[in-house]
Amino acid sequence: MSTEDENIIINPQFDDGLNNWSGRGCKIALHDSMGDGKILPKSGKFFASATERTQSWNGIQQEITGRVQRKLAYEVTALVRIFGNNVTTSDLRATLWVQAPDLREQYIGIAKLVSIRMLYCIISHKL
Repeated sequence: MSTEDENIIINPQFDDGLNNWSGRGCKIALHDSMGDGKILPKSGKFFASATERTQSWNGIQQEITGRVQRKLAYEVTALVRIFGNNVTTSDLRATLWVQAPDLREQYIGIAKLVSIRMLYCIISHKL
């Protein structure tokens, strides 16, 4: 979000399915519930999950080029929950991928926390 509270994320509640979302190094799926109905969306009707992750950087992403401007302050906020048979905690990271005009890539870690199984966590940071 920018300082004017305009949401730069398209389809943030997944009301339009997985449109404008993709998996980075993993598969993503849309759900209205999981775990035999024990896991429901915290808000809205749907949520997305990342599966077949093999690296900590694998996850759900959205391209925001063209929707952000230099020298403006933004706040990144995500509601996250981990779920899996053999998972009790997991490192959660919000990362900004930047590509310079000369095509150099840079990954900037903007937020990090440890999530505990079955609890929703809010990961947030002002840029």
